[in-house]
Amino acid sequence: MPNFRILTSLLALLLFSRVALADVICDGVDDDMDTGVAISNFLSVSAGTMMLWYKPTGTASAGVPSPDCYFGEYLLGNMEDSGATYVGISRNGNISSTDRLCVYNDSGSFQQILSTYTVDVWTHLAWVHTGGNLLMYKDGAQVSSTSSGDTESLANKVRLCNGAPAFAAMGEGVIGHASIFSTGLSAGEIAAIAGSRLHRIASSAPSADWEFGSCSDGASCDTQTFADRSGNGRTLTAAGTTGAASAFITYPWGVE
Repeated sequence: MPNFRILTSLLALLLFSRVALADVICDGVDDDMDTGVAISNFLSVSAGTMMLWYKPTGTASAGVPSPDCYFGEYLLGNMEDSGATYVGISRNGNISSTDRLCVYNDSGSFQQILSTYTVDVWTHLAWVHTGGNLLMYKDGAQVSSTSSGDTESLANKVRLCNGAPAFAAMGEGVIGHASIFSTGLSAGEIAAIAGSRLHRIASSAPSADWEFGSCSDGASCDTQTFADRSGNGRTLTAAGTTGAASAFITYPWGVE
């Protein structure tokens, strides 16, 4: 007869053990991760969520001196080689002489929300556009919100770490996980994701979801492709980037 106490213990260990995964390092010089797919396939002009686990490293680029944060280090959103970008998450060392993380939306006029941060500390960031408002969340807590209408254009491609020359600096730091949703996630969902340090626990289905376990610690990830875990086939392709072992972002059931 099976020992159910032992079986229950083994099942709990399987479900709740934390196993390290690989992250990707963006060097802030020429690294890029690109879907080749317009962001209109991921979210709408009036609603969506973008999230990533990010550990900023080095010194934030000054970018182009400006009060507008999209001139800084680009982390996630829509960006063309020409520099056109309308939605995103960025880091900028020279937003009116301050160093901040930022979310932005261009609705014909430009709206942004800024937040302080600490270098070399993992941070969960979320951009949310819903109900005519732009919201920023940091580590599961709402930073602020501002009125923001429909996004002017969603024609440009979804990219990570990329910044067009003379327009935005390349993103520098470590990215552990990124996802996009076609709806504005609730504060509760975002808090749960940020608080758990787990991959993919949102009750809403993502329109794209990437983790970087296929890039091993210390290895070049140049030309590496990262599968879209949402099942929508929106593969992310790296140009440059390096793998890094992570002891922070995990699965409750281990490495897949």
